[in-house]
Amino acid sequence: MGKHTPGKWKAVYEIDVANEGWIVKSDARPYVASVLWGAIASETEANARLIAAAPDLLAAISEIIEYAEQYLDLCDGDHPACEASIEMARNAIRKATGEAE
Repeated sequence: MGKHTPGKWKAVYEIDVANEGWIVKSDARPYVASVLWGAIASETEANARLIAAAPDLLAAISEIIEYAEQYLDLCDGDHPACEASIEMARNAIRKATGEAE
């Protein structure tokens, strides 16, 4: 699987001759995704903003995993909650990058 579209993503409400609604753009591409209108307009906007935040969330969670693993290496003892959180984060990254089905 390839990498995601680079650049900062943003959710934008646009109206053109064919469509009206929320789209996600990046610095590299004028169109990354569109969010179809649902029954609740605020939900549609929230979905677009969540999609736009995906690259930032992926980068942040990757760094958090690195620091959490360093923490576990430094301390003695069993930390099942921290280990479970790290695994949950790893699973989310695998899902985002297409490594998990």
